[in-house]
Amino acid sequence: MSRAPELDHVDRGIIKALQRNGREPFRRIADKLGVSEATVRARYARLCNDNILQVTGVTNPLGLGFE
Repeated sequence: MSRAPELDHVDRGIIKALQRNGREPFRRIADKLGVSEATVRARYARLCNDNILQVTGVTNPLGLGFE
């Protein structure tokens, strides 16, 4: 059994921002968290590579014409 990964406030902030809006620009996330855009990009890549974060698209059935 492996240990749960340790996430700091920056990692948690990135995850929270992308949960609200998966298309949130890294620049805006960086500004809100008080870090550089490069930091957000690197953290995002690490979170994805470590299978901690997965950003997916979800369709809206009503938008596709289903009732």
